[in-house]
Amino acid sequence: MTSPKDLLPIPTVLALAPQTRLVYDVLSSGRILTGLIAMTTLSVSSLTSRISELRAAGLDIQTEMARDHNGKRYKKYWCNAARHPDRILPHD
Repeated sequence: MTSPKDLLPIPTVLALAPQTRLVYDVLSSGRILTGLIAMTTLSVSSLTSRISELRAAGLDIQTEMARDHNGKRYKKYWCNAARHPDRILPHD
């Protein structure tokens, strides 16, 4: 998990929009997030916009391109200090 120094300040977190806060909560817990998981599990339809908002707020988010079993490309997002490749929400 991330340490307190890697997280956003509490006033910043409290000021986040609801969907952005959901994405923040998942990423700051050390999980990896994808667009499909964000849409189906969190009901967040524009993950890239939420990621941009969190980066602008100062969260260090990493991105990696991956391929599914059909060869389709997608992006994975995680907090730099909390990378756990096997922890995808809810299951890979």
